[in-house]
Amino acid sequence: RLALAPLRFQQTAFGITLDNAPWRMQRILYPALAWGASFGRAAWLPAAMFLVNLLGLAAVAMFAVLLTARLRLPALTPLAIMVWPGFIIALTRDTTEIVAAAFLLGALDSYFAKRLLAFGVLGALATLTRETSILVLGGILCFELLRAIRDATAASCWRRVAICGLALVPFLVWREMLRLFWGDSFQDAALAANMGWPFAGAATMLRDSLTGIRRYAPAPGFDAEIRTYTIASTCWLLSFCAVVAARLPAALRMAGAGALAAGWLPVIGLMSTLTANGPWIESTAYFRAFTECYLVGSLIPAARPTPGWRSWVLVAGGVAVWLVAWFLANS
Repeated sequence: RLALAPLRFQQTAFGITLDNAPWRMQRILYPALAWGASFGRAAWLPAAMFLVNLLGLAAVAMFAVLLTARLRLPALTPLAIMVWPGFIIALTRDTTEIVAAAFLLGALDSYFAKRLLAFGVLGALATLTRETSILVLGGILCFELLRAIRDATAASCWRRVAICGLALVPFLVWREMLRLFWGDSFQDAALAANMGWPFAGAATMLRDSLTGIRRYAPAPGFDAEIRTYTIASTCWLLSFCAVVAARLPAALRMAGAGALAAGWLPVIGLMSTLTANGPWIESTAYFRAFTECYLVGSLIPAARPTPGWRSWVLVAGGVAVWLVAWFLANS
């Protein structure tokens, strides 16, 4: 609906009614890119949305390789990034995660290359594609601010703070425009459905999956298999987050990884509050929600020497989860 007319401020248009139009319109850049790629032709739009996401995957791979070389990360790092199951879900459902990931990784590459203006531009584009990207940029802004306070005499530090802060402005302006047009009602509705007590959502989902209260089967006869996969993939994802969290204290003290760790902290804080009736309700929806958490998190353990077996276990688990996610996305 948004890709048919990105700036048409109507809840119902083209025979489609948006359940929460202002909330959906926060993620305006991907539908706008698809609209441009289709030259505004409705018949070309499905192919254009798919093409934009394919190009986004290519950009994700390119920036993953550049970051691996720039930060001297293990050779498996790009593979670990590309096997993220959320990309399969986004590709088959025409959602925003791939394009947002491309802009976010591009912003991180520019940050470590000390191209701050490019960082600001790409970071702003990431937030306009998917609002949760602002958490990563906000964490980096706090990291730069604390560094500038510790070294108050360095004018370059405050310049970095200013540019990191400006990267947040376009999204805040766009959100304020949506608020002025639609009113305040949209701001809390989606958050209330998706956020709750820390870790309660994942725990409830695992409990209901283990006891059989929750059913996921896309077809009769597959419920046990899907529940087993859901439990295993959730445990893999939570284990990954635990590995990253264990490395945060050391990462925060490192020159390069410190910014990554600061960017990851607010994201994992949000992810811990996801509810069982929100992203945890489906056997694959949490992959989309955890996209920024996984991408930034995968760079943090790699910034320090990691036992080879641990890297292979995480990547092998990711490949297995990816394969089944592909099956579920096409079921």
